[in-house]
Amino acid sequence: MASSERQSPLHRYEFPAGFRFRPTAIEILKHYLLNKVLGQALPYDGGFEEMDIYRHDPDQLPIDISDGHSRWAYFFVSTATPDEDDYDDVRSTPHGLWRLRRPDRPVKDDDESVIGYKRSFVFYYTKADGRITGTGWMMNEYRLSRKFYGSKDASQISACEIYILMEERASNHDYKSCSDTSKSRAESRLLLPVDSAKG
Repeated sequence: MASSERQSPLHRYEFPAGFRFRPTAIEILKHYLLNKVLGQALPYDGGFEEMDIYRHDPDQLPIDISDGHSRWAYFFVSTATPDEDDYDDVRSTPHGLWRLRRPDRPVKDDDESVIGYKRSFVFYYTKADGRITGTGWMMNEYRLSRKFYGSKDASQISACEIYILMEERASNHDYKSCSDTSKSRAESRLLLPVDSAKG
């Protein structure tokens, strides 16, 4: 290649008009994340970027799939812990943080067996005074069930869907810093805006 700049798979592949890459939760877990963990070929190579998303704010990530109403992209992310029950509610980025909006919900296959879990986050920018400003960025994180995968290594890689609704402007409400321990975790979640577009 003439340029040494790393090119995102999302820029290398294009769908025909009317087609967009947006797999369901079951498809993400069974056909993409499971194949990734097993080292097998993916059904579509250009759908997921493998990178440490927390080294960047979301507006700096290659998120360019769009239907005119929202933009989204998918990422494989290595997790810091293999324990599926030990996950932080807050993920820091250079200028903000992802804060848990909805805890784990089981994702079930057609036979009602749990194949993985989905949890949701909302992104906030952090101000110099420690307060945080809401944005329109949201993320769904998918992890395989240890029982479904059959190994404790099931949680070492997660699949993340990051998206923003283009027609909605970012909220500018200021909240107290996440380091404020005077509120319980449950109370702090009540401060998060509700996204009606995603379950």
